[in-house]
Amino acid sequence: MKLLQFFLFPFVLFTKFTTRIDAASNGSDDVTETKLLDGSVVTRSPVKDQANLAYDVREMVELLDSGNHAEAQEIYTLGKYSLQFDQYGNEIPQKRTLASLSQNALAGKFKNEMTYSFHLFGLSGKKSSKLNDHSTYAHDFVMEVLADPNSGRIAAEAAVALNLWMYVVHEMWDAVQDCLNAVEADQTESYLALTNNQGKGVYAIDEAIAYYIGSDQQGGSGNGFSLYTLVQDAGDLFGKNSPEAEVNAAIKEFYFEARTAMSFNDACTTRSNTVENLYSITIKMVQKMYIPLVQMLIHSLRAEDGVRTQMYAYAIIPQISQCKSDTFQSLKALLLDREEYFKADFEKIIGLLQESYPCLGITCADIGAYRTDEVAQCADPPGKLPLAGYSPTSNVVEESRIDLDILQIRSLLLMNKVSAADMIYRWGKNSQSSIGSNGPFLSLQYLATTSMRSRVDPFYDQYVSYHDSEVYADAMIRSAMEGAGKWKSVTTGQLSEFVSKTLQYQVMFIIALAYLNEAYDEICDENNDKKDIDAASHSWDIGAAFLIGSLEGHTEGGDMNNGLLHWNLVNNMADKYDTLNSNGYAKANSQLEDLLYAGKGELRAYDCEDVEDIGRKMATIIIMPIVQAVIAYALQLEGQGIGSSSADLAGGEAIATAILPILAYYEPQTAEVLVRNMIMDKDTKPVIDGSQAVANALYPLIDQFGIECKDMGDISGVNACSSSNTGSTSNADIVGRSGILAFLLIPLVFSISHIMQ
Repeated sequence: MKLLQFFLFPFVLFTKFTTRIDAASNGSDDVTETKLLDGSVVTRSPVKDQANLAYDVREMVELLDSGNHAEAQEIYTLGKYSLQFDQYGNEIPQKRTLASLSQNALAGKFKNEMTYSFHLFGLSGKKSSKLNDHSTYAHDFVMEVLADPNSGRIAAEAAVALNLWMYVVHEMWDAVQDCLNAVEADQTESYLALTNNQGKGVYAIDEAIAYYIGSDQQGGSGNGFSLYTLVQDAGDLFGKNSPEAEVNAAIKEFYFEARTAMSFNDACTTRSNTVENLYSITIKMVQKMYIPLVQMLIHSLRAEDGVRTQMYAYAIIPQISQCKSDTFQSLKALLLDREEYFKADFEKIIGLLQESYPCLGITCADIGAYRTDEVAQCADPPGKLPLAGYSPTSNVVEESRIDLDILQIRSLLLMNKVSAADMIYRWGKNSQSSIGSNGPFLSLQYLATTSMRSRVDPFYDQYVSYHDSEVYADAMIRSAMEGAGKWKSVTTGQLSEFVSKTLQYQVMFIIALAYLNEAYDEICDENNDKKDIDAASHSWDIGAAFLIGSLEGHTEGGDMNNGLLHWNLVNNMADKYDTLNSNGYAKANSQLEDLLYAGKGELRAYDCEDVEDIGRKMATIIIMPIVQAVIAYALQLEGQGIGSSSADLAGGEAIATAILPILAYYEPQTAEVLVRNMIMDKDTKPVIDGSQAVANALYPLIDQFGIECKDMGDISGVNACSSSNTGSTSNADIVGRSGILAFLLIPLVFSISHIMQ
């Protein structure tokens, strides 16, 4: 049979598929497994009835082709072939239905799952208060199409691309959560024995593959009625079948990996990393499942099929809400907000989609070329593209994508999806870097806890001393996400802002400096005999990637609206303090870019003295925007009252906490001013002493780091270099008390010992 016979458009012939329906069900006493795909996939659980839901799709297609929309709707809403059973194995009257796969959202079935949450986030225009308006988006779309007598078989196709697609993903996330629950409960061996087949996620994984493949599906064929055939159809259009679609082959492998992970006796216990494995398998599986949706959207656009364009846009564009905001908003405006698609926008839409591929975890090669040459395969970007104008000499693309984890954690917390945000924090999602990782992804928690941070001497010691914890940032983040202490009563906006800003300006700030310091040690540490210049250059580039991030893009100066790391803070503060250059980005970032190039050049020349001098200059540039940001937040917050729910309160606390340990070490009295004014307290008015008092408290850092007042600028008349600072502790006083003149001159990047050698 032709691969395209089922899911493609009405002008493609459809031949009825009339194989006898197997009556085997979950209610059978003897059935303990299900054979799918000509027996090449054998589940450990009886999931034949889940696979039989494909027959409902088949019958919908037959009815829709004959123009009988009413009976097709009956099949969709009431079901026919997918039986259900009670806990004793007795068949119940209600059938499993395609409609219920979407309507289950009303009972909270997908409540904390990140893929579904991002979909609602996108459909709501990234408005967390509007998520519930779209809970049953898939069902609503199918019903709307069924009501149109001229819609052909699109309703059946939508039931697969929308309802079934998200439900397969749900089953995988359900498996992760089941396994995680078992780990956290530290279940006993007797419980594990009782749940060997259906507990801990095994059953959910089997259900996922049953729904995905469907009954009577032949391997490498488009003869079926579920997702497997949809993928075959898409793959055939883009030259990705041989004869099985690459995506289908990958999904099978992911299933086998998950099943193997669950097969060990200590699976889903504290003695194994099963849950981390299941999590990474699920992330990679979802990424592969994006591919046919993108392919079919391109096909629909090219065919100028308005309804299918709307359907596949509905299926994939909301997922791009987890990516660069400007890209998502543009695609949303072009495809979701309009009632019709304009052919003139084709090239623009394709370009925006391709821009989103890395964030979705897919490549140009994954998508392929549409019908050989109608739409050529795009080229995946090279590994050494500039980061906001800085061109690395090594591949740090994956490291730079860690900012996507921060972006997605911020969005999930804003939606109150704490458990999903916690998974990304603990296990990563977007950065497939080999840095300190036991799995495929680099995680922010690893960066927040690695001992490598101790290279940033003496700042690391000051942070540890101030917080009385070696994992100070991790402790703050976990406390906030677990709702401990004052975090129990904060708003989702405040939680999102505090965690994301802590990640941006404490976790990433320190780890970037650690890698720059590692680069120096590779060449300049007298105890290191290797002098590996390539390793030093790579470490330097990683440090730059952690300062800049992927969301800044490639053009000179970066992206003021989308960046998330230190580079963006510099740009935004320059905008507020009127210190942008003639090209529209921060003068300080222009200087920082020059210093990044110069530092690497001096490393390659083995000129350690000049690298130290460059580090001193970088210190001023790196510390200045944090000081500026504290003052800017103070100005914003001084008008807030007691008990304010403003998210800026949490952002102000996070940015103040990034500088407090340094200030407290050298100037305890002025540090107390920051604590009193910038740390959230529901019973105290924010910035109680006024924004100028906060600025005054920060003057010692401005003075000691040699920051020029003209570079600092002022904001709304508030100036840290105000004459009211005459009472501040002098440079000599600080030096005398601390006994560390060197520190106040050293770069943030290099340790005191390097300077004093």
